[in-house]
Amino acid sequence: GVRNLDELDPGQNVWITDRKVTGKVLQKTPYPRSYLVQSGRRVYRRNRKHLIPSPDFHPGPEPEDDSDVTGYQHSPADADPGCPSLMSSPQSPKTYPERASSSTEASPDPYVTRSGRTVRPPERLDL
Repeated sequence: GVRNLDELDPGQNVWITDRKVTGKVLQKTPYPRSYLVQSGRRVYRRNRKHLIPSPDFHPGPEPEDDSDVTGYQHSPADADPGCPSLMSSPQSPKTYPERASSSTEASPDPYVTRSGRTVRPPERLDL
């Protein structure tokens, strides 16, 4: 259900649930339920539901975000080689029906596609 959470005060120590780090509230933003929270050298804007007040504040080394950013940069690069194959596969079926229609008109003999499927023209009922 809907629950109204208590307001956080500037300077209050909190646990940032999505980052799994502790931080300190800097200020409330003009946006509803939104706060600026400092953790280490970084400042995050988080919704109130992602901030849990923590009485025990132990500043520790913040996990380096460079590994996250590096991994994030590599994932699109890994997806790029897949994109040309995805782009070529929709084009391939478009060319097959053209070949099939031209070959069925030219010769009624079946032929084998690149994938190994035998293409036969439809048998028409002649009355």
